[in-house]
Amino acid sequence: LPPDHIDVVRAKETLAGGYRALGRPADAARVWAEVVAARRRRFPADHPDGVATRRSLWRLAEVLVDTGRGAEAVRLIDECVREAAGRPGERAV
Repeated sequence: LPPDHIDVVRAKETLAGGYRALGRPADAARVWAEVVAARRRRFPADHPDGVATRRSLWRLAEVLVDTGRGAEAVRLIDECVREAAGRPGERAV
């Protein structure tokens, strides 16, 4: 399967969650970044799957906080909120 295939992306989401649960936030951040990049390549900003993309971005922000990269995390959370604001009636994550 190609790296952007939705099944690969979902498997990486599970892997990232596992890394975080195991106390490996740097590995989780690396995999969440791959997930976000793949989702953005696969789904344009106005795609109905935008909530799932923002959820992945939010989870990346959470693990960035775990790695001491809070300023970067705040930037990503702001991005989630801005993207959701452009889609009335849709939640941020």
